[in-house]
Amino acid sequence: MTVSAVVPQSGALSAAELERMCTDAEVLEQDAHGLKVLRLPDGDMLKLFRVKRRWSSARLWPYSKRFCRNAARLTRLGIPTVSVLAWYQL
Repeated sequence: MTVSAVVPQSGALSAAELERMCTDAEVLEQDAHGLKVLRLPDGDMLKLFRVKRRWSSARLWPYSKRFCRNAARLTRLGIPTVSVLAWYQL
């Protein structure tokens, strides 16, 4: 699936669904705040974004949307990058 010029359709993801997705996933990166990147059993990657401060520009322009938008821009420029399959909100 290729990335379109806009952010993919978002969906709500419950804590239980996230836990189910992460079962048997390989942790590729984490920090003091928790998990960051996981490789799911089917080979897809799951990237988690967190807002670490109460007041942040990320509340207005979420890091996840920026990530999707930047991936789309790279694709349009012909630069190999990730394909965003879905965008979820917790």
